[in-house]
Amino acid sequence: MFERMVLLLDTSEPAEAVIPYAVHLASKMGSELDVVNVIEGEASSERLAKAYLDKIVDDIKEPGIRKKRSVILRGKAADQILDYVERNKIDIIASASHGHSGIRKWFIGSTVDKIVRGTKVPVLLVHSKEKGSITRQAAFTHVLLPLDGSKAAEAALPITESIANKIKVRVSLIRAVSPLVDQYAGPPEGYVVDYTGKVMQALEEEATDYLKQTAKLFEEKGILVSTTMIMGSPATEILKYIEKQKVDLVIMSTHGRAGFGRWILGSVENKILHSVEIPLLIVRPS
Repeated sequence: MFERMVLLLDTSEPAEAVIPYAVHLASKMGSELDVVNVIEGEASSERLAKAYLDKIVDDIKEPGIRKKRSVILRGKAADQILDYVERNKIDIIASASHGHSGIRKWFIGSTVDKIVRGTKVPVLLVHSKEKGSITRQAAFTHVLLPLDGSKAAEAALPITESIANKIKVRVSLIRAVSPLVDQYAGPPEGYVVDYTGKVMQALEEEATDYLKQTAKLFEEKGILVSTTMIMGSPATEILKYIEKQKVDLVIMSTHGRAGFGRWILGSVENKILHSVEIPLLIVRPS
């Protein structure tokens, strides 16, 4: 599935946090690996950047990677990277977050933000607090896939399945159901209808059945899979689950749907994106 990967580096130490994870994924998926840097400033820095990339490429020894290359681009970073990805039929982009509190500080309004919003391929983001190097080993063992019952969220299913087949990870499917509360205007201060009883029970049963049916897609291929239905705020409950269950990779679609008993995956994704401190693989629905 990931025939060719772009690994983004800017020669800084925080950017190197992504290296062990990108190399691990590329080697297990049998990918080609393009290690890319963009020169936006003076041309004199190109020689140093090329030497840096060449050393990184030379130090990558994993046998599963089919081909390695160092690439220097020139111009506006996001524009050049997006153009390179499209022209060379890249299947996945890997980058560090360069953040200090979740992914928020470097991600918002940044090159990576523009890339995530502009590309059609999955993006692997790794928190830059991780210490990265070629010699450091990284491995994915427990993958979490949040779902909301929508086709858009299910866009992450094929990639999750492919990774699980190649890396032999444990997959957890999670769906959170928010309590339904509607507010109505009226004299003097309006009133609130809190949906309980049969309505909430029906939503819980629908979510549980959905997860069981989705899990069968993995079970039929011999993939170890579990399901969890949680009542509460989706982002909060998912973040709690990540910490408690020692998840080391979250795979999620960038957009879901809103509806009766469903959470809006787009907003939940943003909260997770800005808070999670483990690798996050973002998938854009086609």
